Amino acid sequence: MITIEHTHAEGTLAADTSRGDGTEPVIRATDDGWRYSDQAGAEGAWFLPGTRDQDADWVRIERLADALRAAGYGVEVRVDDEPRTREEIESDRMVSPVDCVCSAWVTIPTFNAEFVPERDVPCDEPPILRMTIHHDGEACGCEGMCLPRDPYRSGEEGSVEPWTEVCLLCADHAHEYRDLHTDDLPKPGVTVRSLP
Repeated sequence: MITIEHTHAEGTLAADTSRGDGTEPVIRATDDGWRYSDQAGAEGAWFLPGTRDQDADWVRIERLADALRAAGYGVEVRVDDEPRTREEIESDRMVSPVDCVCSAWVTIPTFNAEFVPERDVPCDEPPILRMTIHHDGEACGCEGMCLPRDPYRSGEEGSVEPWTEVCLLCADHAHEYRDLHTDDLPKPGVTVRSLP
């Protein structure tokens, strides 16, 4: 029995399947973007990218269930659309600073830009600060610039969903980002935490 399950914590998974059990051609034939990962679910599963902390996409779930049933597989569908709290989401996204580096970039200057241009490289300093920015166009302080519209779509289809940015910052970069995102005006979409 294949279980197609959706929760806000895990997203949409097709569990009790594996790459070599004959289900892959059926799943891929739906053209809905299903991917397989050994890290998904308890023992590996097919999953729909971008479905965590979203309500279930019933169209894609039912399309896969119908395709699997038509191919002779038993299918059970379970959906729990109970959203997680912001605290639960942030806790899940917490990153241990061990083996992590600052997510900012450093510009390497040059003595002669005509022959050797300046270049940006990732900063490799250890992070001391974790900044989480919930980009919704207002609470983040970006005044809508963080939610660009898709020029090829109109109306509601052209709008971009709110998204979350997480920055790990070293001592040198922490003050720049803190000044940029936490100025005199309070921004409820920006949280700053020191890392242990």
